[in-house]
Amino acid sequence: MGRVTRSPPKPGLKYEHAVSVSQWGAVDGWVWPEAERAAGIAGYQVETRGWASTRILFDTQAKADSFAYHLKRYREFAECAEARRRPCPERVKCGRAVLGQYAVIWGLSTGIIRDVVQAYRRARLDCAAHGTANFAAAKVIIARCPWMDHNGWEGHERARDMAEHMLAYIEARHRDWFWRGLQGETTFYPFQFHR
Repeated sequence: MGRVTRSPPKPGLKYEHAVSVSQWGAVDGWVWPEAERAAGIAGYQVETRGWASTRILFDTQAKADSFAYHLKRYREFAECAEARRRPCPERVKCGRAVLGQYAVIWGLSTGIIRDVVQAYRRARLDCAAHGTANFAAAKVIIARCPWMDHNGWEGHERARDMAEHMLAYIEARHRDWFWRGLQGETTFYPFQFHR
């Protein structure tokens, strides 16, 4: 009987090219179909390092690069969508400045700024707290513009912001007169009490 020779074993695929898909968090559901698409018929392997991270292993560097590129694009789109949901801080600052300009110009042109300041000063004579006096000043604006009262909490907040701007305008121009005879702290910190 002759010698039996076996054919050499076929080398198995080596999955050596890794792409990290999560670190300290869950893996998005989008990742698995995209990994299948990038891997093709050779497939991929998943390596989990405990709770710390998850990596997907590919057999070629080209497949790993393709998957990493699509993963990066997906994350960029997700970050942009998240950023669009949050208000821009510069837009908030500009909106507050525009509201302040509008409040002061409207207050000066209608003469309501005098009533707002008088209501604030009367309330500060009785109470040392800024918040209560600011609410009294805002009630003057709401009495002149009843639609703010029907707009609920948002309307009251807008009236308080307008009163803050009017008070800051007058206090900057007539500081000594503004604080004369009032109780409590004589430093004016606009917007710190009700935002």
